[in-house]
Amino acid sequence: MKYSIIIPCYNEYNNLLVLLDKIKIILDQNKNLQIVIVNNGSTDNTSNLLKKYKLQNLKFVILKKNLGYGGGIKAGINSINTDIICWTHADEQVKIEDVVNILKKHEKNFHQTFFIKGKRKKRRIIDFLFTKLMSIFVFIICQVRLNDINGQPKIFHKNLKNYLIDNSPDDFSLDLHILLKYKNKYFNIDEENIDIYERKYDDAKGGGSFLGKLHLSLKTIKYILKYALKK
Repeated sequence: MKYSIIIPCYNEYNNLLVLLDKIKIILDQNKNLQIVIVNNGSTDNTSNLLKKYKLQNLKFVILKKNLGYGGGIKAGINSINTDIICWTHADEQVKIEDVVNILKKHEKNFHQTFFIKGKRKKRRIIDFLFTKLMSIFVFIICQVRLNDINGQPKIFHKNLKNYLIDNSPDDFSLDLHILLKYKNKYFNIDEENIDIYERKYDDAKGGGSFLGKLHLSLKTIKYILKYALKK
């Protein structure tokens, strides 16, 4: 297998009902693809749902305790050894078929130091403004230009794995940590426009509501200041 898509989930039972049926079709059509579902300490019916799906190239990483957004992704990354590593979310805001299309589009151009990230389109104005303001703050404090820090998917070669996740945070700052480390060493990050859809089920984790976005932004600012002090 050449590619792995890691999908962390915490209490995403209703979204997984839709996603797992899609995954079955995608894996049937892409034999060089592995999909890894990380059940990050879910307290809903996710565990029982996953037991019903036994598909070739579908792997489950079961965490009894929630390790945080970043902790769940890192558990998935550390469980694989495919050439290309990718992660996205389970909430269907980014369609997994769109992620697979990005992988196919770039498969002839992958090299050991490439990095691709999604640039989210069709977003609400408030979401766009929070993202833009955070990118400006990162540039002012860290002197690094980043766009749409939390845009999914994130795609890179396995040779970058240890470098990117070394001393990385276990919370939502993981995305920023990895982008800053990559930009400081390799500079160029390729972006792919990707449509964003509304969640059909349950509330978004982290930055769904205005207060959630504010809380996430404050935690991100704290990480940015901490990062700048270390430089």
